[in-house]
Amino acid sequence: MVAFPWIGTPDFGLSALGVNVGVNFTFLDYSGGLGFLVILGSVVAIAVPLLRMFEIFDVSDQGAPEGLVVLVAAGVAGVGVLIRVLSTGGGTRKWGMWIGLIAAIAAVAGAFMKFQEER
Repeated sequence: MVAFPWIGTPDFGLSALGVNVGVNFTFLDYSGGLGFLVILGSVVAIAVPLLRMFEIFDVSDQGAPEGLVVLVAAGVAGVGVLIRVLSTGGGTRKWGMWIGLIAAIAAVAGAFMKFQEER
């Protein structure tokens, strides 16, 4: 998801030479700490249910509801993606950004339903 092109610049070039050059950036090319938070939140949101499913580790045994942990992790990742969508830095939004936004919305919605199920 984060390796797809998120932002691009309009083509510019030397028309006399017939050369047009465009630049595409992936999410991790320039997002720094925000990209790290998105990846960390995504990994936690996926790993917590998998660890419980394979009976390796259960977060609920530690006193934290699993749904809440997954909701917070997915929320952090979703907010990071939303910030990147809203602040393109002058570039145009590419298709990878929209796929990332849809995936983040789906992850947060699923985590919220899991949280509501546990309550």
